[in-house]
Amino acid sequence: MSNRDVSIEAVIFDMDGLLLDTERVYLDGFRLACDALKVPFHHDFYVNMIGLNGPSTKLALRKGLVGLVDPHIFEERWRVENAVLFQQPIEVKPGVHETITGLRHREIPYAIATSTKTSRATDHLDRAGLHGLFPVIIGGDQVKRGKPSPDIYLKAAASLNFAPQNCVAFEDSENGVRAALSAGMMTVQVPDMKQPSDEFRKLGHMVADDLRSGVRMAGVERRRTVPPKSNF
Repeated sequence: MSNRDVSIEAVIFDMDGLLLDTERVYLDGFRLACDALKVPFHHDFYVNMIGLNGPSTKLALRKGLVGLVDPHIFEERWRVENAVLFQQPIEVKPGVHETITGLRHREIPYAIATSTKTSRATDHLDRAGLHGLFPVIIGGDQVKRGKPSPDIYLKAAASLNFAPQNCVAFEDSENGVRAALSAGMMTVQVPDMKQPSDEFRKLGHMVADDLRSGVRMAGVERRRTVPPKSNF
C-alpha cells in the first residue's frame, strides 16, 4: 500500500518558506553579514542550511566558515541583521489563508512543525497577521534532533493524537522533506528557494508548484476525517 492509499486525518505544515515568505529575509541578513565581515557569499551554502534548527545551523556555520571568520562573530552579526530586516512586515505565502479556511471548515486538525524556535515562530505568525490560526506549534527548541531527523514531525503528530502515517506534511526544503518522510508521513514539497533535483524527487514524495495545488494533489480537502481531538 502506498502512502497515498492511507487515511489522511491531519495536516502538518513547515513554516518558513512555506507559510511565511521569510527565507529570503534570512538570506538577505546572511548576505549583509557576509558583506560586513568580508566573507565570500555562497548562495548554496545558505540554501543547504534551510530547515535546520539552531544547533544544526551553528554546526554548519562552524564547518563552513573555517578559516574565514569566527563563527560566533558571524552568527551574532547575522542575528543583528535579521532583527533589523524583520522589523518590516512579514509576507504570507500565496494560498495560506484559503488553505487554513478550508481545513477549519472541514474540521481537519493541523499543526506547525518548524525548525524555528517556538517563541520566534509565534511572533512571526502574529506579525504576519496569522495570530491564533495555528493552535499547535512545535518549534525546533522542543526536540533534541532537528530536521532532517523525524523527531519534530513525530512530536507534531503526537500533539494532534494521530499516527504519523495518517498525517500529510507540507514542506519547502530538502531537510524538511527528509524529516517528514522519515516520520512515515505522506509528504508534499512546495519548493521555495531551491527546486528539487531529479534524484531528490525519487525519494517518493509529491512536488507542487504552490500550497493550494499541493493540497489538491494530496486530496486533503476531499478526505473524511474523525472529529477533532480535545487539544485541537
